[in-house]
Amino acid sequence: MAQEDSLSYCLNQIKSLKENCDNLDLTRAEAIKFYKSDPSIVPTVKNRSQATTSDLFDVIEWVKPSIMEIFTSGEDIVSFQPETPEDVEPVKNLELLVNKQLKQKNQWFKIVHDFFTDGMVLGTGIIKYQWFKNTKTIDRDYDGLTDLELQAKQNDPKCKILSVESIEVEAEKIDTATQTTIPAVIQYNIKTQYITEDEFPLIEVVPPEDVGFEVTAREISETFVYHRCKYSKGELIRKYGKEETQKLILAADEDKEGNIVTDERFSDLNTNFSYDKEKKEFYVYECYYINEENSEPWLTVLSGDKVFLDVKNKYGKPPFHVFTPIRMSHRIIGLSFYDLLKGIMRQRTAITRQVHDNMYLSNFRRYFVDSERIVDMEDYYSNTPTNSAIRCIGDPNTVVAPEIKAPLPPEVFSYLELLNEQKDYHSGVPRSFQGVNSNILNETARGQNQQISQAGQRIQLLARLIAETVISPLINDVIDLNLKFLQKKTMVRNLNQWIEISPDNINGKFDIEVKVGLGTGDKSQQVSQLQQILGLYSQMFSSGLGVVTAQNVYHTMKELLRAMGYRNTSDFVTNPEHIEDIKALIQLVMQAAHATGQTQNPQIMAVVQKAIASSGIQPQGAGGGTLPGQNMPMQPQQPMNAQQHRGSAIDGGQYFA
Repeated sequence: MAQEDSLSYCLNQIKSLKENCDNLDLTRAEAIKFYKSDPSIVPTVKNRSQATTSDLFDVIEWVKPSIMEIFTSGEDIVSFQPETPEDVEPVKNLELLVNKQLKQKNQWFKIVHDFFTDGMVLGTGIIKYQWFKNTKTIDRDYDGLTDLELQAKQNDPKCKILSVESIEVEAEKIDTATQTTIPAVIQYNIKTQYITEDEFPLIEVVPPEDVGFEVTAREISETFVYHRCKYSKGELIRKYGKEETQKLILAADEDKEGNIVTDERFSDLNTNFSYDKEKKEFYVYECYYINEENSEPWLTVLSGDKVFLDVKNKYGKPPFHVFTPIRMSHRIIGLSFYDLLKGIMRQRTAITRQVHDNMYLSNFRRYFVDSERIVDMEDYYSNTPTNSAIRCIGDPNTVVAPEIKAPLPPEVFSYLELLNEQKDYHSGVPRSFQGVNSNILNETARGQNQQISQAGQRIQLLARLIAETVISPLINDVIDLNLKFLQKKTMVRNLNQWIEISPDNINGKFDIEVKVGLGTGDKSQQVSQLQQILGLYSQMFSSGLGVVTAQNVYHTMKELLRAMGYRNTSDFVTNPEHIEDIKALIQLVMQAAHATGQTQNPQIMAVVQKAIASSGIQPQGAGGGTLPGQNMPMQPQQPMNAQQHRGSAIDGGQYFA
């Protein structure tokens, strides 16, 4: 498909989606008003109450901490399980790489927070992923370098020398004693530029109003998708080059009406389709679709009638994931909490305003005055705290009479409570879950936990929906990006060791597991349950059943520490795999020492003793004897529950976990 054909096709698709997108934008604008408790959500009356309830805001902000705890509180976001023994090492490397990219290269907490908020309020949260290459340059000057130091800078591949200035510090001279020539001392002043390159999957939350697609489609990969990107003049030049953008920028500078495109094909589009004169922003449209000529995924990037790119889509599909909190079958966009609560919020706001108006009128009530029996009306209007008198003729009680206000009927408050219950049912976040219902708090702890557990079912369903429809597919795409585009080696720290990961050692077959804490209740329940699990482990160890390993105990202890609020779990428990590596290393060192007669070498024994002390293990010597410095017979270490744990034997020595 030629560029002109691609331009016409994309413009026609954008026009066909424009009406649906405009309707969605109107709905989203109204949803934001409800979220901010804007008084205009219910028509206001002059000189009457404009109080507005905050139902939508309250529900979303109460749900948000639970979701953030599920997806962002753990040390690792995802874990990969290898399918074959040969895949263990590459899959482990890939797991370390992906977790590092999500947590360090991308702002994972902010990503989850923003796209979840968009979905809850606007009905659509959208994440975009892409392979990002970042090049940074740092200019630095060095003075007084020697020849060796200059040579080192010249051999540094990351250092680019811009200029060199040589300075003769000492002139050449002749040593009178030896009659030899001493060369001149030269120093160098240089200007350098360090260039660092980085590449990783970049994940961004994009505003839903900037992404257009067919809302009735089943999946976003099955429809035409455009993303409207906003650039300033400088950003546009850096992105696509000065030569490519010159015509567009010149038209924007000369235009007085804000319409830099006069082509007839743009007559159905608004005047700021490509340029917003007020904000001085250029709009570039990234269009993702299936090329009708070759049936390949295609990418066309345009701004107005200028096509910047018209190439095959290297991602194979539109690089977006869409989240909707209440999914509707066979549609990308479902319902938001705004759709559930807008009617109830309007009713509660209207009733609340009527209650306020009644209270205002009761406090500032009117009075009936017999003006003929008041000596001076100025006395009546002088409402000051100076104990001034009101002069009147006859009984004062018959001169001024207050207006009788009708009290609020009890059914008004009953109706307000009914609306509260409807809000609880619709949102799935009742007051018992929020901990603000005094009737629930006065009941037994078990009854309260049951109430909270029932209320948390909607939260668990929402978390599972996020995990299955957004997080898991997103991780798959991040993996594909690494496998396709990763070219540079990177270093990842694991268990206080630096591991080099290259594109060649991350291939393997694996299953993805998104780590979420579903169905585990609150923190106190988790701690209690994990302690019970450790007690069961103790009984299984004592009975000799081989159904629990040291790795199982390690993972349980990690989860227990996390439930207690400790993030640095490695400071409390050590991975048994790490212990086994130390045992194997000690075994090899002792065997080598016996073979070479170095068992009395103090340096070797000091290293062995240090490894033993740091790991907390007590191995026997390679020949069944004790190591130097061990005069007492080996005793198993006592675990937390005072029950002996079985370990593994190496060379006749018993190890205890």
